[in-house]
Amino acid sequence: MAENVNAESVLGWVAEASDGPTISVLAAGDLCPIHRVAEPLAAGRIEEVFSDCLPLFADADLTLANLELPLCEGEAPIPKCGPNFQGAPRM
Repeated sequence: MAENVNAESVLGWVAEASDGPTISVLAAGDLCPIHRVAEPLAAGRIEEVFSDCLPLFADADLTLANLELPLCEGEAPIPKCGPNFQGAPRM
């Protein structure tokens, strides 16, 4: 990640667009906690996965991410083209 990227530079246009109160929203997509990132996330060690992004998450008023898999116990894959991912509910 570029060293000069921060929430202010990414979301700074919001403050310029309004004279009233503002809220910053950071949205991320396609979070798929499998393979090498599954265990650190389940153990709460988010810095191992999101180290460069944590300051951006902290600076935003609201941070959202699209989770690309269900968090569930057991296996019940659906018939489809492509992989059937799942994550542990403790994540």
